[in-house]
This record gives sequence, structure tokens and C-alpha cells, in this order.
Amino acid sequence: MVTCNCYFINHGIQRVFDSFGEITVEPGYDPSRRGEGDWRYASVKFGKVTLERPRFGLVNHQMVRRF
Repeated sequence: MVTCNCYFINHGIQRVFDSFGEITVEPGYDPSRRGEGDWRYASVKFGKVTLERPRFGLVNHQMVRRF
């Protein structure tokens, strides 16, 4: 189980973000705004995903902050 979770953390999360590909973001279009009737959009693509070590953990069944 731990090995499976480590593999997902190290490889699976990156694959999830890679599967999104390029995402097109379109803001709301408001035809009442004169001079700004052009459609505008942006595209977003995620890069390398990194995770930090957990900052919390269990000690004697209590959640504690790790430094």
C-alpha cells in the first residue's frame, strides 16, 4: 500500500496534470461594454508538479504540526 501511494505521489499526480493538456480560459462576454466587444481568452498549461513533505502528522492518535 505504501509503495503504491509513493508511486502515485511521484508519478501519478504529474500524469493527472499532464492529462489536462492546454486549457482555454474565456472571461465572461458583456456586449453592453462598448469598445470591449472583442472576445478575449488565455490558455493555461501546467508544468512540473512538485509536492512538499507533509507538515502535519499523527502522534499518539493526535494531529500535530511538523516543522
